[in-house]
Amino acid sequence: MNGNPYAPPQAAVSEVIPGPPAVRPREVTRAVVLLWIGVVIGDLFSLIDAWVNRGRPGVPGLVVALIALPIGLLIVWWFTGKILKGRNWARILVLISVLLLPFNIWFVAINPAMTGQRLLPVLTQVGPWPLYAWACWLVFSSPGKEWFRRRSA
Repeated sequence: MNGNPYAPPQAAVSEVIPGPPAVRPREVTRAVVLLWIGVVIGDLFSLIDAWVNRGRPGVPGLVVALIALPIGLLIVWWFTGKILKGRNWARILVLISVLLLPFNIWFVAINPAMTGQRLLPVLTQVGPWPLYAWACWLVFSSPGKEWFRRRSA
């Protein structure tokens, strides 16, 4: 030791933490495709529900569905873009929404305003849920999870 308390240690670095892969894993791309397929399925069920049950209480009108649909698609496009870029917070938010979806399904199923028209609103959420769960599994298991490692500046 040379007496300088601010000098770096002389020991060799033995552990190297690997960075994220240079090429995006196929699992991440597949997860984003699954998310989009689920969104399309859910949106189709939503439009069918708005058409079949139009005018009933508790069902959004077709005009409302057609206005909300592009807004939802823009949000999904933004989130999937962040997932493709390797943003960890985006994959965590998708996981949280997938975990909370069964509670929303339960709420729709017990809603008294939906009496007599529960099938399509429940299918809107139950239909794509396995695809969302599969997408989460792909980005939280290896090799997909390596894409979300912190990148060095």
